[in-house]
Amino acid sequence: LKLLNKNLIIMFIIVIVFYFAATSYNSTINYYIEDVLKLPPTFIGGFLAFVGIVGFIINLIFTPILGKLFKEINVFKTITLCIIVSLFLMVISNNVILFLSCAVIFTSFASIHIPLQQSIITKLSQENYGSLMGIFNSSKAIGQVTGSLTAGFIFDIGNKLPFLTSAILVFIGFIVLLPLNSNLISSNKTS
Repeated sequence: LKLLNKNLIIMFIIVIVFYFAATSYNSTINYYIEDVLKLPPTFIGGFLAFVGIVGFIINLIFTPILGKLFKEINVFKTITLCIIVSLFLMVISNNVILFLSCAVIFTSFASIHIPLQQSIITKLSQENYGSLMGIFNSSKAIGQVTGSLTAGFIFDIGNKLPFLTSAILVFIGFIVLLPLNSNLISSNKTS
């Protein structure tokens, strides 16, 4: 089966850990804001709406610009690092404003990460896009299910543990991602 190669496997690992982190974040943020920060549900709704709008605008404006100015894989690696940093800052922050700012930053970078994942996987594929997107969606589902379950189990142990676990997993994914470079993507497309 020539469908999967080492570079695609690396990308699917990144998809799993990214969706683990994103789902863990989404499963945890409401409870954290309400239980730990003691902010009312109206604030949570307003904050999540604001974060969604910011993420949409960031994705709409910056994804095409970054894609034109820099090599896509380098933008992807940088965005992955920014996701890790924002999660770690959420873990160490004891300041409400800093915590919420890092949550906005995480969501903004996550909104750029998703289309870059899809673009890089498409460029790495040699054929059979339908099967590849099936594997992509399966990888996404694995990350979502494990992220949600893990966050649910560990939140009671430590309310910042879901953010820390996500940061560590995305960092491990980043280490796995390092060998992937634009030359491999380009040469993979022509071979």
